Amino acid sequence: MPQLPTSCDEVGEDPKVAFVYDHAGMRKRKDSSTFHFYPNQFYTQVGDSSFKHVFIGETRLLSKLQQGGTSIEDIKWFFHPDHLGSTSIVTSEKGELADHIHYFPYGETWLQERPNLPVPYQFSAKEFDPETGFYDFGARHLNPRFSKWMSADPALGEYLGGSPNGGVNAPINLSLYAYGGHSPAVRGDRDGRAFFIPVLIGAWRMGLGRDGHDGL
Repeated sequence: MPQLPTSCDEVGEDPKVAFVYDHAGMRKRKDSSTFHFYPNQFYTQVGDSSFKHVFIGETRLLSKLQQGGTSIEDIKWFFHPDHLGSTSIVTSEKGELADHIHYFPYGETWLQERPNLPVPYQFSAKEFDPETGFYDFGARHLNPRFSKWMSADPALGEYLGGSPNGGVNAPINLSLYAYGGHSPAVRGDRDGRAFFIPVLIGAWRMGLGRDGHDGL
């Protein structure tokens, strides 16, 4: 299992957030001021609110909210990503602006035009944890302020054998905590294991990725 945090706390104090993962390292529960439950990528429970998520391939198209007695079809947010898949604009079902986010290269928020309606899925369409200040990519967590992964490449043990991607013989692999091969403006990452270079074809975004894990 990847090296993932189980809690975050100040020295001598109770944890302000705790995480539970399944056998594959996927987050299933987050306990903070609000309870979060993640049975799968298509459904999320946050306190008394339920969210259903619709995807096209790996791209999040929209999220539907059910809160209390409100119909799940009544409140929808449509996500409009940039070339790396990061949430840039969020609109309502009526096409009204719900959120507009600008980022620094490694994902720290530069400007958010609707901070009164925070969207958790932001840089690279990953969930941002305000309790830690990190993005949850799955295999690793990204600290956008320090522009680094919080753990080394999960494939580190394979480097001495020359894989993946040249192992220790490839200089890019020797920077164990760097995101996107030090080129965050042109390279993305889907799960903390491998970066990709997006290619735009018409209205579709594809990724040309490196085999194996991230060259860090």
